[in-house]
Amino acid sequence: MLNKAKITGKNQTFLIIGPKSEAAFVASKISNYFNGQVETIIYNWADDTGSFEKLVNNHDIICLTPGVKKDKMQVIMSLCQETNKTLYLVPGLFEVLLQGASFFYVGDIPLLRVSGLGLSYRQQWKKRILDLLLSAIGLILAFFLFPLIALAIKLTSPGPVFYTQERVGLNGKIFKLFKFRSMIHQAEQLTGPVLATKDDSRVTPVGKILRASRLDELPQLYNVLRGDMSIVGPRPERPIFVKEFMQTIPHYRYRLHIRPGITGLAQVKGRYATSAEDKLIYDLWYINNYSLWLDLRIVLLTARVVLTGSNARGITPKKPLVKP
Repeated sequence: MLNKAKITGKNQTFLIIGPKSEAAFVASKISNYFNGQVETIIYNWADDTGSFEKLVNNHDIICLTPGVKKDKMQVIMSLCQETNKTLYLVPGLFEVLLQGASFFYVGDIPLLRVSGLGLSYRQQWKKRILDLLLSAIGLILAFFLFPLIALAIKLTSPGPVFYTQERVGLNGKIFKLFKFRSMIHQAEQLTGPVLATKDDSRVTPVGKILRASRLDELPQLYNVLRGDMSIVGPRPERPIFVKEFMQTIPHYRYRLHIRPGITGLAQVKGRYATSAEDKLIYDLWYINNYSLWLDLRIVLLTARVVLTGSNARGITPKKPLVKP
C-alpha cells in the first residue's frame, strides 16, 4: 500500500530537479502540503558538477521530476548516496511498473521481470467474488436509504431521481452507469459535456450533500452486480473524455485493462481536484500491485473519506503534477 512519507517539512529544504514548469509545480505542491522551505531549480547538466554537488549538500531532500534522463538520474542518485541524502522521484509509468518487478537470475545474470498490466484469471474471479459479496451486502444495508434519498431529490429539484450516463469500462466497453441525480435536470443541455468544477452551480443543495457523502454513488452497486464495474478500480470516465485523455495523456489506455470501480486508490489518496494525469499514476500503481487485501484497505479508506467528507470537490484546472 502506498504510505505517507515521514516528512514534517519543518526546517527542511527540498531541491527540485527537472524542467522549469514541472519543478515549479512540484515545489508548490510540496511547500503547500508540508509547509516547508522549497527551492526550485532548472536541471542543466551542462552546469559545473562541483556547484551541483554544493546544491545537493545544502538541501535536506532531493526530488526528481519527469524529464530527467536516465544517465543524468544515475549521477544524481550517486551524489545523493555519497552525501547520505534522501532522494524522491515523481513517478511515471516506467517507475510504477518497475516497482512491481520481481528479481531473479539466469545463470549469473541478474534479471528484473516486469509483468504486463492487468489481472490474472485467478485474480479476476477472486475479485469478482468479493465484488458480488460486497455489492449484495451494500444493497441490503442501503435498502432503507434509497426511498429517503429519492424523496429528498424529488422534493427539492424537478426531474428524475436516477441519472444514467454512458461510461467506458473494461477493454473500452461502453456501459450505462447509474447514480442518484445530484445536478439540475438536463444540466449539460446548453454547455455540452463538461467536467464538474469546484462550487459547480449546476449541483443542487441536496446534490451537494449526496456528493460529499458519496451517497449519489450507491446505485452503482447494481452496476457491480451486473459486471459492468468493480467495487474498487479506476473511476469510469465518459467516452468523450476518454477519447481526449487517450490523445493527450500517454499510457491512459492501460487503465482500461481492469473493470472500473465505485472507489479507487486515486479517490482515497488524491483529491477530487487531482488532475487526470496524477490520478492515472495511482490507477496504474493499483493495477500493478493488485491484491484482495489492497481492495479491502481501499474500501476502509473510502469509508473514512465518506465520514470526513473530504476529497469530494470538483476539478480545479491546473498544470498536472506528473506526465507519465
